[in-house]
Formats: sequence, C-alpha cells, structure tokens
Amino acid sequence: MPSGPSTLRFRWASNWAATALEAAVMAAQIAVLWGVSAGGTALAFALHLPVPGNVIGLCALLLGLATGAVKMSWFDRGGDFLTKHLAFFFVPVTVGVMAFGTTFARSGIGIIAALVISAVVGRPSSFRRR
Repeated sequence: MPSGPSTLRFRWASNWAATALEAAVMAAQIAVLWGVSAGGTALAFALHLPVPGNVIGLCALLLGLATGAVKMSWFDRGGDFLTKHLAFFFVPVTVGVMAFGTTFARSGIGIIAALVISAVVGRPSSFRRR
C-alpha cells in the first residue's frame, strides 16, 4: 500500500468518519432509551398512575426484550456508554441525598436493609449470559 501525505489524509478522514458514525449511533440509542423513559412518564401522567413513569418505561423495555420485540444489540453502544459513566450520573443524586440527613437518621436501618436485599437478589441475575 502506498504511503504519503494523501494516504495519511485518507486514513484520518476514514477514522474521523467511523468515529462520527459510532457517536451518532450511540446518541441515537441513548435517545431511544430516553424516549422509552419519557413515554412511560407520559403514560403515568395521562393515566394518573401511582408509579413513576421511568419505571413504567423500564418495564415496557423489559417486556420488549423478553418477548424478542426489542433486541439487546440495538442498545449496545449507548448502554455501554451509560454503564461506563454511571458513577458520574450519581454525583447529583449524592449531593441531593445529603439534604435528607434526618430521614437517614430516622429510617437508615430500613434503607440499608433494602439496599442489601436488592443487591443480594440482583447479583445472581448479573451473572447470566446474554
């Protein structure tokens, strides 16, 4: 393969295009996930349901994955990005939780018990193969 300034320029343009395409796919996947959450919120609001809308959207997505109507591969890049940067998304929540010191002082044992039980129950499911 010949090398020179024109070949280098072509390689750079090709890498840039591939990176831009991956970023666009990732953004589209995250937008669809956000849309599912927003749809659940709209449904909860319209039907006056006592369940948070994002939980309804999450259940709808789970139902779609379980029935095969939605493929896990449709969300690979976006889901990987969100999982990779999950700690960053918890910073605002952590700062907000600091305002609830009295609640934790009053109900801390129950909250810790709920966290431990959910971690124990959820852990085996994380070892399943895709």
